[in-house]
Amino acid sequence: MSFWRCLGAVNVLSRRGTLQVVHVPRRWKKTKKKWQTIQTQRKSEPSFHALRHFDENYRHQFGDAWPSIRLGLLSPQKYGALVNNYGIAEETEEFLQSLGAEDFIQPAARELLKKMMVDQSVLEDALMSESEDASDSSSESSDEESNIGISSLSDDTLQNSEHSGQMNPIEDFTKLQTKSETGQPKRPWDEKYIVMPGYEAKMEYLMSADAVGHRELDSAQTVQEMDLEHIHRPLTISQHLKCFVYGSGSLERFPPSKMDSGGLFLQYYAMDAASVLPVIALDVRPRDLVLDLCAAPGGKALAIMQTMLADGLVANEPEAPRRRRLQNVLRQYVGFDRQSSSEVLRITTEDGRRWGEMEPDTYDKVLVDVPCTTDRLSVTNNDNSIFAVSRTNERWELPKLQSELLCAGLKAVKPGGDVVYSTCSLSQQQNDAVVESALYHCQSETNMEVAVVDLSPLTQCLGHVFKFWDRAKHGQLVLPNVNKNFGPMYFCKLHRVR
Repeated sequence: MSFWRCLGAVNVLSRRGTLQVVHVPRRWKKTKKKWQTIQTQRKSEPSFHALRHFDENYRHQFGDAWPSIRLGLLSPQKYGALVNNYGIAEETEEFLQSLGAEDFIQPAARELLKKMMVDQSVLEDALMSESEDASDSSSESSDEESNIGISSLSDDTLQNSEHSGQMNPIEDFTKLQTKSETGQPKRPWDEKYIVMPGYEAKMEYLMSADAVGHRELDSAQTVQEMDLEHIHRPLTISQHLKCFVYGSGSLERFPPSKMDSGGLFLQYYAMDAASVLPVIALDVRPRDLVLDLCAAPGGKALAIMQTMLADGLVANEPEAPRRRRLQNVLRQYVGFDRQSSSEVLRITTEDGRRWGEMEPDTYDKVLVDVPCTTDRLSVTNNDNSIFAVSRTNERWELPKLQSELLCAGLKAVKPGGDVVYSTCSLSQQQNDAVVESALYHCQSETNMEVAVVDLSPLTQCLGHVFKFWDRAKHGQLVLPNVNKNFGPMYFCKLHRVR
């Protein structure tokens, strides 16, 4: 009755005193039918199913934080502008600054560098004290070698390290980090992670929870968990990598990128700024050979190129439509067509799950940015959605695919190299659970040793730009938020010990 009153229907009182509709214009009957049709169509759209699925699952995972995250997912996304160093970078930076945007990467790089120096100073003091206690002669030797200290690392030292192309203050920092109390070299990952009994059953439960309709993923906690070794490693950032963002709460958007004054390349690449974080975590260094296992649409591959440090990048994408997007991005920003004959950049078309057998122990760094539910896109776009009924089985199989791709990446990286796993999903099944699953299979099937690298120093430096979830077990998770509306983006760094 209230529906028709809203539409202005004519009403009268019956003998019993109840309100009844006695006349309804024909045009309003058509309006009601159209409204009902729209509601029926809406309920059949993939975005409706995606949001309902997230409501059922994420409210258990995030609790009281979910309404805020949900609002962020449904609100306009914020973007960053990745500066293209293959063009005229200074010109681009001046233009972005004139818009009121600021680079968030280089200030974080300087802060990380200072943290590293402080940590090194503490380690050196500890080693020097141990040497003094051992003997007078060793004390003198230790004093000469170790008394570098933070006080002697002036601004000139910082500038010199920046001009080297890679912000790496002291070559022996990692060696100093891994000395034991006796002064002898000791690997912090000597104690291997342990696969607990019943863990495989837990993984089967987690990966099938969506299919069988379980809503509370944490109910599998009765099964013992896998204990992964977490280690600390220095993280450096190339001085060339820059991404500009507007301040917290700003709704400004970057204008479409244009050619620089040289007329060869576009000035910047607009992307979710959180998508740069896996590349920062990858820590590309001079002479590194890098593999981007799932490279399309190309934003992260482009960011790797912008470090200007890698000796070579292999960008793999098996699907033809997505590969065309990748090629188009690399052509517009780094002139891929003109570099196609070189070994700096190579695009491949292989199934990423086979890479561990194709090229084992080959790469210094591997980025595994896997196909996922792409949560933000899933609730706002119905085109080719993973939540379409026709793709239900594909969605249920995602964690298995993701685990296989991560295993392939771990096999492809050299011992001593690093792998970064990332998704744009909030799902526990696709994030921490996949990391545990991949490491479980790597340990049970091979003699490989892998440790999780602690990335908390990076997130501490960027807490003013992104909202991080403080309960992710192994990786880091950027939460959508109205004021800092980047993400979702999960990334976890793994170091292959052997």
